[in-house]
Amino acid sequence: MVPAIALIVGLHFYPMARVFQRTIDLYLATWTTVVGLAGIVALVAGAPLAQVTGFVAVGAALATTAYGLYIAREAGRLIRRSRPAA
Repeated sequence: MVPAIALIVGLHFYPMARVFQRTIDLYLATWTTVVGLAGIVALVAGAPLAQVTGFVAVGAALATTAYGLYIAREAGRLIRRSRPAA
């Protein structure tokens, strides 16, 4: 179940990249999709469910962390731009 969710989450970033015109979404889409697919392939190959779930969870968490850092950086830029010049 977790790899399938990661795959769906990864795939939904592709249209977001186009809508919001952000390259970061393409990177996150690819990363999360690959992690989800790798998890599905590992399960089909007979890997233990707990290990696959952990692998996919860590991969998705890395994508979420990268996205959070990106948004925090962009918010900081926006705040600095909105301040009046001294």
